[in-house]
Amino acid sequence: MTLRAIGAVASTVLLLACGGSPSTQGSGNNNEVRTNTLPTDEYTMANGCYALQAVESGQYVVNTGGGYAATAADSNAAEAFFMKAAMLGQQIFYATDSNTLTASGTSVTATTAISENAIWHVSYDDVAETYSFTTDATGEQLIVNDAGQLVVGTIDGDNHLFKFALTDKACTPYPEMPLSVSGETYKGRGVDEPVIGFADVHSHITMGGQLSFDDSREAPLASLFHGSAVDRLGVAHALDDCEETHGPNGITDGNNIIATNPAGTHDTSGWPSFIDWPAGEQLTHQSAYYRWIERSYMAGLRILVNYGTNINGLCEVGNLTYGANPTANCNDHTFAMNQVEFTRDIESYIDAQHGGPGKGWFRIVYSPEEAREVINDGNLAVVLGLEASQLFDCGVTITPLGEQPNCTPESFEQKLNEAYDAGVRQIVPLHNIDNAFAGGSLLNGGADVLNLLNLWDTGSFYDTVDCPEGGEEGYFKPGGSYMTGVPGIGNDPATGAILDLLGGPLPAYNADVRQCNARALNDLGHHAYSKFFEKGLVISLDHAPLLVKRTLLDLASQEDPPYPIISGHGYQGGVRNDDVKDLLKNGGYSYPYKPDGANWVTELQQTKVQYERAAAEDSSNMLPFAIGLGFDINGFGGYNPPRPNPEQLVHYPFTLFEGDGWGPQFDHIAPMSVDKLSIPGGRTWDTEIDGSAHFGLIPDFVEEIRLEGGEEAVTAFYNSAEAYIQLWEKVYKGD
Repeated sequence: MTLRAIGAVASTVLLLACGGSPSTQGSGNNNEVRTNTLPTDEYTMANGCYALQAVESGQYVVNTGGGYAATAADSNAAEAFFMKAAMLGQQIFYATDSNTLTASGTSVTATTAISENAIWHVSYDDVAETYSFTTDATGEQLIVNDAGQLVVGTIDGDNHLFKFALTDKACTPYPEMPLSVSGETYKGRGVDEPVIGFADVHSHITMGGQLSFDDSREAPLASLFHGSAVDRLGVAHALDDCEETHGPNGITDGNNIIATNPAGTHDTSGWPSFIDWPAGEQLTHQSAYYRWIERSYMAGLRILVNYGTNINGLCEVGNLTYGANPTANCNDHTFAMNQVEFTRDIESYIDAQHGGPGKGWFRIVYSPEEAREVINDGNLAVVLGLEASQLFDCGVTITPLGEQPNCTPESFEQKLNEAYDAGVRQIVPLHNIDNAFAGGSLLNGGADVLNLLNLWDTGSFYDTVDCPEGGEEGYFKPGGSYMTGVPGIGNDPATGAILDLLGGPLPAYNADVRQCNARALNDLGHHAYSKFFEKGLVISLDHAPLLVKRTLLDLASQEDPPYPIISGHGYQGGVRNDDVKDLLKNGGYSYPYKPDGANWVTELQQTKVQYERAAAEDSSNMLPFAIGLGFDINGFGGYNPPRPNPEQLVHYPFTLFEGDGWGPQFDHIAPMSVDKLSIPGGRTWDTEIDGSAHFGLIPDFVEEIRLEGGEEAVTAFYNSAEAYIQLWEKVYKGD
């Protein structure tokens, strides 16, 4: 009762949790049917259209109505299978009638109910040029019995061997999210030439309902957050109806509390209708399906930083309040690192769609040199990051008698080394909750609610001081938050639960002055940042309390040469103009947080003022001016709505890389036509109606900034990937 009562109030923090080798170029058309090339290994049949021949009899496989049999003498009389990659070396046979070749006990059936029993692991004999298939369900063999039927059974001679054959029949493509773009994306002009492309330096594409394809990594938010960036069975399963997660009509969706409408409902329909989600206000649904990422990559996304993230208390309270998994392991560091590992699964999945290891457009990189190589090949460089409140298990327990860190310098260093060895190259060391290094940031709005989670995770409410004076003009983003106490204070169960847990008086804050977290960077925090510098990590200033931001910038300035720091999350927790100036002067960069096109251009101009101030003082460490984006996808911070009262509307289709606003650096890039993202028979998205409801609408956002800011804005945006790499080159120490 006590835990659920606290959860009913604290679940509102979902809104605020984070808002927070050479490869073959991917064309973006991986669901188009290939009909003229036979596979040459266990991977290259992906997206091909083939007949299947039994080696022993020489007969071809036909659909018998309820199953399949090798009885046809000619490949053109056989069933035409579209081969859908479920993962590397795993395929789904998709027939022309939308049935799949599916294991069912010892039988093989034709069914439209696609399940994991339709996944077959492929083995290839490169000498005999034959294939064999084992079912994912039991690991048993696909064979042809004496009657010619395809069944699951025991190998006898060559009854398990098959070949693919070309066919004149037309295959039915497997269901997949369209891209609604025409044209090929572009490659670089050499690894020594500047990168052209934009960077999203703060997103969470691995937040979702699964963290592995084999359940080896637990997804503790699976009962709260619906959908996944990838699924072995495709889009209809990755983005299926959310009723199982959120209840009938969404009545148990934690997003209802976020929207301060506990009795709220939504249409749970997913693919292909998506009536109510994804949407800017629907924060507990997947917004980074891989084809949406691909659409943005096609338009020039060349750097994507994916953070493993969590707030332990958010996860625990959410599961206790709404979830079916109250004992889930919500440990910040474990959960965040599991998301890092799942990023590799996404890379492998996309490789599978393009014909084998290393062939996809989604490439994880571990050095700026690799990033340049990958982007020059025309692919997306993905950087692994960590953002959580208690990274490296460095939480803190705070009592009236003092503070007790939950880690030691030795245990911290061990986990830091493990994270670096796992590929982590960017970090947000401080978040919304106090940890063993310093205090958490007080968000401008919502800090009262996050205060409950601070109590949950540390045993104490925020300890605050009045933020520095200087007027609003002294701030680039307002610092700290106006604190009114703890929400729900009154004669209600939640208040009683809080009082029971606290066992003492509630905090009192000066409600007339913005409050800043009083916990400064302590000795362990100084040690941690020295190790981050030593590792050469890209460090984000975001989510550090306003007063700690100044300390961090001073520490960075004392390095020789100065250590550039990035802000990719809109300076969460506030920042003063002088801090922005000094960040830029040290060679750092600022990337706005999920704005619409008009607000992005406004922030570009504001940042340019501080950039020019910095250059007037000392430009020796500064990098060229550029502005990217921190989308914070799946970060529970919401997405930008449509621009208010735009002077020029986005008209579809529009053209990228050609026309007004596209400068001479784009002359070598072929124009690309972008239409409304539209699912045949399903949903259509329009940026003027839907804003940036999901990651696939970034190309539409590009058109917004072109309309709002012209060539200056477009140039700054498409210079942001190069800017990011140059910053990384400044800090990178090598492996």
